[in-house]
Amino acid sequence: MNSPTLDRLALLIVTESQANRLMKHLNRDGFQFTVINSTGGLGQDAVICLLIGFKSERMQALVEDVRQECRPYRQFIPTQGLLPSEAGSLPLLEVQAGGALVYTMNVERFEQF
Repeated sequence: MNSPTLDRLALLIVTESQANRLMKHLNRDGFQFTVINSTGGLGQDAVICLLIGFKSERMQALVEDVRQECRPYRQFIPTQGLLPSEAGSLPLLEVQAGGALVYTMNVERFEQF
């Protein structure tokens, strides 16, 4: 089996709410990836990490896909730390949610078995 010649690796960190649309878009454009579920984040959404191996000349296409599907948006979340009796009047905190973090690195060697 011939392994493709990949020279870049991208690590994408996106919110779960935007990850499904992004993954469909990446598949449509011929990108293959590995999904790593994570936990954490300030808002209500979980975080998904995608590992994507690709050829460096496809970098612009990858970035365009991410920009199209992972736009930041404003979200209001309830503040924490109040007593349950005060839950009805929780003040809301406006946060920026969505978007993506994209890290890329060179790949010295790639083998697929």
